[in-house]
Amino acid sequence: MSLKNYENKLVAKKKIIKKKNHPSLDIVGSYGVELSERKIVLCVAGSVAAYKAIELARLLMRHGADVTCVTSDAVTKLVQPDYFKWATGNEVITKLTGELEHIKLADYNQSDLIIVYPATANTLGKLANGIDDTPI
Repeated sequence: MSLKNYENKLVAKKKIIKKKNHPSLDIVGSYGVELSERKIVLCVAGSVAAYKAIELARLLMRHGADVTCVTSDAVTKLVQPDYFKWATGNEVITKLTGELEHIKLADYNQSDLIIVYPATANTLGKLANGIDDTPI
């Protein structure tokens, strides 16, 4: 990537930061811009390692990504959804409602990548068998 492209991407990120006006967005692009303009959905399952997902979200943001978190009910017993909102600046999806959040986020125009971290055996089994009783 040329220096000019890098500078253009940083300018674009600063405009996004001003639009959203959330303090967590100050770190966007601080490690690089390779994920610039990428929308990543981070699905957090109810593992004891769920608290590490906050660090992952922040790392993705430092590389330029826009991260939205989706959590299962079990996660809310371990980590409050407000922590994910604080970390990313985006609303956290914790329940399936009539707004069809899972359909919107899975749309190719809305997300470039979906990460399930940490992936519990229960979550993997549900994904493999098409069971959709949680937002993940």
